[in-house]
Amino acid sequence: MAAAMGMQAASKAIERLSPSTALQLNPDNGEALARQAFEDFTVRVGEGAKPEEASSELASMALQAQRYEPLNPRAHAMLAWSAETRDKGMQVLNAGLTLNRRSLQIQGMALQRFGENEDIERFVVTLDQILRVHPERLEELGPSLVQALRDEQSIEVFAFAFAKESPWHRRFLATATVDGEAAINLAKLSRRIAYQDMDLDKLIVARLVSLGETEAAASHRRWSIERQGESGATAIAADAKWPVGYPPLDWKFSEETSARAQLSRDEERVEVYVRSGRGGELISRMFGVTQSEYTLAIAHSFDEGTGDDNLRAQLFCNGRGKAFFDESLSDISPSRAVTISPSKCGFVELKIVGRAYTGQPAIRGEISSIRLTPA
Repeated sequence: MAAAMGMQAASKAIERLSPSTALQLNPDNGEALARQAFEDFTVRVGEGAKPEEASSELASMALQAQRYEPLNPRAHAMLAWSAETRDKGMQVLNAGLTLNRRSLQIQGMALQRFGENEDIERFVVTLDQILRVHPERLEELGPSLVQALRDEQSIEVFAFAFAKESPWHRRFLATATVDGEAAINLAKLSRRIAYQDMDLDKLIVARLVSLGETEAAASHRRWSIERQGESGATAIAADAKWPVGYPPLDWKFSEETSARAQLSRDEERVEVYVRSGRGGELISRMFGVTQSEYTLAIAHSFDEGTGDDNLRAQLFCNGRGKAFFDESLSDISPSRAVTISPSKCGFVELKIVGRAYTGQPAIRGEISSIRLTPA
């Protein structure tokens, strides 16, 4: 009796490291049987066998394992794969999920089945369960979640799953902005989430603009500002002269060392510097267009000799293509009339670009205001 008990104990001790050795010590070790069957299954699938075929060949071992350990998740996964019909397989799988919701073997198979059945709700919920326990697997499983988010029907499911915050949620939402097909649904989803994340809202606004969905971006910007105000947090002041919260729908300033623009300490002016021999885009912002006639006025002051001829204001229809307006700041002073077609350009992007040519002094100065107003 003592010898048998010793063999059983030794078998249990090494079953995780070597299921085959554990079985030699104790052929009735259900955990070792299940692990050995699952290892063999994984090898066969890796060699090109279909999961259904590989699991059928090992079903007897899985059944034997379940006989000794009825709750073993690996045995359940194997038996679900080897079931005669998909319906029977789902019954076994659902039973396994009920008994053990943290088993990666059961959850992994469930993901495949839910994906095949286009069961978005259970697919997302299962992924959420996995990532709450194993957040380190987000890089591996994230693309599947992004693909699910492309379906508008998934918004409600994600909102439910994200109702109870988990550390992986914010990381996923930030990376999901990269996917163009999911971006619009991501904007809708973010409005359903209880916690606030202005950084995520900024990413969503910028991504929507890059996709040409500028109206949706503007709507999301307004909503985010309102939400920040409701919470008492600071987004951007309603009367801010140079709002910078949500570029490109707010001001964006170049941070390049050789060609930069930055707000003055009192935030009333933008200080501009371009090193000799350098240049580039310094300031930009998009504006909504509601009529055809506008006035562009730019108040500025630059060091004598640097020349505002080398600074230009450009306008782009919807932020794309070739500039339809391109004038030096010296020609604009104090203002210029601009004609815009609102039917073609729902938004225009204004850019201030500058270049200090080699051999000429660096450009130094400030811009105190830029206004594009209906005429």
